[in-house]
Amino acid sequence: MSTPPEVPRGSDVQGSVKEGAAAVREAAQSGIEEGMTSAASVASDASDALDETAASLYARGQEGLSQAASAMSRRLSQLADYLEGRSTDELVREARRVARDNPAMFIAGGLALGIALSRFFKASSGREGDSARPDPASPAMRHSGGAI
Repeated sequence: MSTPPEVPRGSDVQGSVKEGAAAVREAAQSGIEEGMTSAASVASDASDALDETAASLYARGQEGLSQAASAMSRRLSQLADYLEGRSTDELVREARRVARDNPAMFIAGGLALGIALSRFFKASSGREGDSARPDPASPAMRHSGGAI
């Protein structure tokens, strides 16, 4: 006759749950840190592009637009520096503080961020789709009569 399997004790289950929760928290924090690094890089690259745009606008005599592009570039550069100089714990604490102190601003900021990200992803996916379309003026399209 076989003996029934041993049932884990409550403390064993609690220890396993705590270990699992710690592993999930560590994985989430790692993902957030990678996202912050990526966001900082994108903000820095966008700042550089806006600096070039501002210089080009200034050269064309568009001082007002040049100043606006320069101001946006400075803000993006500050954002990149902010993201690079903070830990995920600091950013979470800061977000909680803003949400607690000014919930309307927090909601408006989240909405603006969501709209900006959706436009960014929509524009990014549109560019990828454009590169997959054949060019009607290409020699291959002319020889095939436009059919692929």
